[in-house]
Amino acid sequence: SDESKGGTNADVEQALQFASKNSMSIDTLGSALGTGLSNSNINTMKNELANGRWVVGNVFTSSGSGHSIVIQSFDPGTNYYTYWDPWINFTGTFSSEDLEAGTIRLTSSELNRELLWVQYCR
Repeated sequence: SDESKGGTNADVEQALQFASKNSMSIDTLGSALGTGLSNSNINTMKNELANGRWVVGNVFTSSGSGHSIVIQSFDPGTNYYTYWDPWINFTGTFSSEDLEAGTIRLTSSELNRELLWVQYCR
């Protein structure tokens, strides 16, 4: 029943620690201030995914409505990311081109969203 409630960075850290069965810290790429992910941030995220580490993505609509997803993998052959949306227990994809253009569309929504920052285990 907590899927629609906002969480803190500590909540994300606890969830990632639980999922990975490890004690670790969380690092952040990008900014909640609307600057989005740089090419360097995106490359770091791809490296994390290539090493089997999931990333929590924080996406926002143009009106500021936010949502978190779990980015599970990146396929360099197709240039698609696979994500899991915990709100509706759904797995979907978005493309590298959409991410770089700042307009990913979650399959569960008709609204375009921008992935502004991600959190990952360190």
